[in-house]
This record gives sequence, C-alpha cells and structure tokens, in this order.
Amino acid sequence: MKLIEKIKGKITPLKLSLIIALGIHLALFNLIPELSLGKDLATGRKKASPKVSFKATTLDITKSKDIKKESEVKEVKEVADNKKQEKIAQKVVEEKERISPKEKIEEKNDLAEDEVQEVKKEKIEGKKIKKSRLEVEKKEELKEVSKVKEKSEGKAKVKQDRNKEIKKKKRVVKEFPKKKKVEKEQVSKEEEIKAVAEEVKTKEKKATKNKINAEKNMKTKKSKNPVDLTQAKVTKGVVLPKLTNYQQPIYPASMRRREIEGKVILKVLLDQQGSVKRIKVERSSGYQKLDQAAVEAVRKWQFSPTKKEDKEVEALVLIPVNFRLN
Repeated sequence: MKLIEKIKGKITPLKLSLIIALGIHLALFNLIPELSLGKDLATGRKKASPKVSFKATTLDITKSKDIKKESEVKEVKEVADNKKQEKIAQKVVEEKERISPKEKIEEKNDLAEDEVQEVKKEKIEGKKIKKSRLEVEKKEELKEVSKVKEKSEGKAKVKQDRNKEIKKKKRVVKEFPKKKKVEKEQVSKEEEIKAVAEEVKTKEKKATKNKINAEKNMKTKKSKNPVDLTQAKVTKGVVLPKLTNYQQPIYPASMRRREIEGKVILKVLLDQQGSVKRIKVERSSGYQKLDQAAVEAVRKWQFSPTKKEDKEVEALVLIPVNFRLN
C-alpha cells in the first residue's frame, strides 16, 4: 500500500497519459506485422523490425514532450513578465500618489503665504492711510486756529480804529479854537464849524457802515458754522436729520471670499439741503477696501435738512457702517 501511495504521489496525469500511449503503440506494433505478412510476401518486401519502429515512436514522443515543456516555460515566463510589469506600474502609481500630496501641501503653503503677505500689505497700507489722515487733521486744526486768530485780530483792529476816530474828534474839538485864531482872516467861524461838522459826519457814516458790515459778516459766519451732532448731548431747538434715500454698501468680493468683517465710522458734513458735502473716516475698520466701500455708499445717501430755531443749517454727523457675512 505504501508503494502504491508513493507511486500515486510521483505519477502525474501527464505521465499516466504517456504510459498509456506507449502501451497502445507497443500493442499496435506487435499486431500490425502479423496482419500484414500476406501483403509483404506478395510484394516481396522485407518487414521492418518492431525494435526500429519502437525507437521512431519514442523519438516522436520525446519531441512532443520537449515542445510542450517549451510552451509551458514560455507561458510561465510570460506570466512572470506580466506580474513584473504590473508591479512596476503599481510602484509608479504609488510614487505619483506620494508625490502629489507633497505638491498639494506645497501649493497650500504657497497660497497661505500669499494670503499672509496680502494681509501684511493691507495692514501697512492702513497704517499709512491713518498717518496721512492724522496729518490732514492736524493741518485742518491749524487752519481753524489761524482763522480764529484772524477773527480776533480783526476785532482788535476795529476797536483800535474806533478809539483812533474818537481821539481825533477830541483833538479836533480841542484844536478848533486854535485854528480859529490862526485863520481869522481867511475863513469865518461859521464856515470852519460847518467844515468840521461835515468831516465829522462823513467819518461817523463810514464808521457806522463798517460796523454794520462787520455785524453782517459775523451773522453770516455764525449761520455757516455747522451744528455738531457727533456728541451725545444735543442743543435745544435743533431738529435732527433723517435718512430719506439709502443705498446698501457693496461688500468687496475679496473680503467676502476671505470671510473678513469690519466696522467703519464716518464723520459726515451735511449741507442745508441734507445732502452729503464732505466725508471723513473717523474710525477705520483696518481694511482699506471696506473703508472705501463705506465712503462710496454714504456719498449717495440723502438726509432731511437739519434745523436750528426753524432755520436750515449744516450739520456734522457720525455714521457707522457694518460689514457682516450673515
């Protein structure tokens, strides 16, 4: 039994088929010469020995075996080559997949650096704008101070002119009798008095005209001074302006894309009709694009006229503008 199991383990289906084929060939070669003896005797030919024919069949069988083995080897090689090519292709794909996330990370880092640089640039520009605004505000304050000084100096000059005229009148009154004595021969007393009186009248008329003009100028300047509504307290007799025409500010696309919010406070000068005359950024959002969008929107707004003691007056107002995503 052990021998049979060993033989079964060693014998393959191919070997079995070959053994069966050999057996069939041997049987045929043994039978064919006996059947074909009559034909050979009639023809007078010699029959080939069975040994020679057996050798020929064995050679054919060995050749077929070699051809089958070569075909099997070729198939095995082709399978191995295909597997190698598949492994190489997989390695290439894996390397590409390894490289691609690195490139993606580098691209993300580049985008992040670009955004950081843009934010830095905007901050620097915001600082520059703030400095320029502070300088402009200082210049405006200096101009206002100089105007106040000029007004005070003008008032002082008017007072000096009045005092000079009064002193001249007193001198004329004092010097008149002396002139009278000197010019007795040329002009009579009445004519001198008339001439002096006319001169005094003309001077008084000029002085009154100057007073009236100065008072008019002061009134017009007072009326032009705008009412300051930027403080919490409001003076009595002032009617506050109301928003009549509103246009929503346009949110800049770059700021919305980056999800940046901000609040801008504008100091606005309204004329007597309620339209926007001048705009100044009181408190910046920190982003120039948001500030510009707020200024452009508020410039198109319209308000009702402010009134002080039933008179239309200019007014200073603080207007907040919020930029929110929701």
